[in-house]
Amino acid sequence: MNPLLRTVAGVLAGLGVLMLLVVGVELISNVAHPFPDDFQGTHEEVCRHVERFPAWVLGVAVPAWGAAALAGTWTARSLGNVAAAAIVGLLTFTALAFNVAMLPYPVWFKAAALVAIPAAIYAGGVRPGGVAVMAAAARTTPTQPE
Repeated sequence: MNPLLRTVAGVLAGLGVLMLLVVGVELISNVAHPFPDDFQGTHEEVCRHVERFPAWVLGVAVPAWGAAALAGTWTARSLGNVAAAAIVGLLTFTALAFNVAMLPYPVWFKAAALVAIPAAIYAGGVRPGGVAVMAAAARTTPTQPE
C-alpha cells in the first residue's frame, strides 16, 4: 500500500478507536457523576461540574484515558506506521493539554494525566515494539541476588 495512504488510514483508524474509548469513559463518568437537570453546557457550568467530580471518578479516568491513548496510538501504528502513531499521539496530547488547562481539575489529576497519557502514547505507538516489549518486560521476574 502507498505509504501516504497507509499513514492516513492509520491516523483515521487510531483516532476512531481513541474517540470511541474516550466517549465510553465520559459516558461512564456521566453515570457516576451526572450533569444537573438544568445543565445548559456553558463553560461556567462545566467548570462547576468538574470541580465537584468525586476523586475516585478522576482516579479511574486517568488510567482509562491512558488505555484509550495507548489503544489509539497502537492502532495507528499497527495499521499505519510510526508517523500515523505520532500524529494520533500529538493530537491526543494537544487535546489533553487543552482539557487540563481549561478546566479546574485538581493538581494531582493534572499531573497524573500529563504523565500517564504521554507514557501510553509512547508505549502504544512511538516506542519500537510498543506494547509487546512492555508486556514482555512485565512478564520477566527480576533475579534475586543469592
